[in-house]
Amino acid sequence: MVLDGFLAPADVQAVRADAEAALAAVGRAARVGGRAPTQAPQRGDTARFLRRDEEAAAGRAALAAALGLLLAVQRRLVAGGCDAGGSTSFQVACYPGNGACYERHADASPSAPARCATAVLYLNPGPWDARRDGGELRLYPFGESALHGMGCEGGEATTLVPPVGGRLVIFDSRIEHEVLPARLCRYALTAWPTSIEAPGELEFCETQRPSSGAPSARNQPPRDARVTHPQRIFVSVAAYRDEEAQWTVAHLLRQAARPERVRVGIVWQVDETEDAAFIRIAGSAAERAKWASQVREVRMDWRQAAGPCLARALAQTLWAGEGFYLQIDAHSRFGRHWDSALIGWLADAEAASVCSRAVLSTYPPDYEGTGAAALTPEDDRPTLLCGAGFGEDGFLRLRGRRLAARAPAPLPSLFWAAGLSFSRAELFLELPYEPLRFLFFGEESFQLARMWAAGWDVLAPPASVVFHKWSRAGRHTFQAEVPQDADAKAASRSHVMALLGRCTWPATC
Repeated sequence: MVLDGFLAPADVQAVRADAEAALAAVGRAARVGGRAPTQAPQRGDTARFLRRDEEAAAGRAALAAALGLLLAVQRRLVAGGCDAGGSTSFQVACYPGNGACYERHADASPSAPARCATAVLYLNPGPWDARRDGGELRLYPFGESALHGMGCEGGEATTLVPPVGGRLVIFDSRIEHEVLPARLCRYALTAWPTSIEAPGELEFCETQRPSSGAPSARNQPPRDARVTHPQRIFVSVAAYRDEEAQWTVAHLLRQAARPERVRVGIVWQVDETEDAAFIRIAGSAAERAKWASQVREVRMDWRQAAGPCLARALAQTLWAGEGFYLQIDAHSRFGRHWDSALIGWLADAEAASVCSRAVLSTYPPDYEGTGAAALTPEDDRPTLLCGAGFGEDGFLRLRGRRLAARAPAPLPSLFWAAGLSFSRAELFLELPYEPLRFLFFGEESFQLARMWAAGWDVLAPPASVVFHKWSRAGRHTFQAEVPQDADAKAASRSHVMALLGRCTWPATC
């Protein structure tokens, strides 16, 4: 669909000025899909992702208003029956007029599978002579045909749309298109609404799923694993002889806004005889019967335990296509409707992330009591991870610092915590846990380094909906009970230190 006059000429001028300022601030060479910055002729524009609130805060009111108009377009699409009710990303792009172009591609791609529509608003004041200035948008027919891929020269039918100022073009994101060489400076503002059911975007980041040389690598999710239930949440729980685990699972399900979308994968490291009383889900018989199909488990003798990394790697093998991934400790409690809160905050965090790749993580605040008598605090102020110094083993220790008040949005964090991590499942499909035996301190630094090098951003939740029992009094602990294999422990530490020593600056998005 082509709609001329979507913006009046005066508005085109004002939005163009703001767009130039926004791009001058942090503009960067644009990318195609998940690849590195491309050389001509693939793509020659400069682009920047935008957020409406940030543009308004920066004083670029005209640009913020234009983003609001594009959001209104999304609402019209939804009202018309289009599955476009997910999040929307925005980008401003400039072709400088030196013949830069963008080769044939589709906006819905493996790196951005959720995109369902593309809305392009042109910001080019004055007349545009396509013969002289070039820069047209060329749209190819959707679907396969005998001439597919032959191009215009091979007889493939196409539609040419000049980038006239104020013109809005809307098309299916699966449609292949290209931008012809622009010989006059060409600005465009693009919105990509996403499907509410599709997995989120992994935009403009080059990532490679690392392999593990460990024997148990066969237990990692297969390379062709894919999300089949995008609205469900998989919860990973590693439990070492922990009486609280049964109550953790029960409270997790009781406090969810939609418990039917929650699936739990728990690794019980137990004595089947002595610990039999708590290898279960707490609660009434009716609750246990209702939840039984939502809990998957691995049981292993506690004497075979080798630390949290092995247990969490095993828990990941219980994943079955859920779209979201929550990792917690076995002694946790939850605020009301924690699931809806985390999903909403993750969307905010992804919008704040340059690559739309975000993880929510922190050390949760403490809760009081145990078992059925446990109480979650009314104080839901968030915590932010801070460095607390280095141990004798050379690994950084962290602490969670309580903020004075709830935050308006997720907070950028320098660190990551294993006891509360919420993201899309793509995180662990790309970076599955390595079963590093007898590693305790070092687990979080190792995982953080891998995330950071792959372009993932860590943010702290703006309020607390997960709580953690920090006291170890009366609790079995792996470190105290299981004989430590010194050689395996040293090998794991060396593996972590080797990675930390060779991390390089991640590719920009």
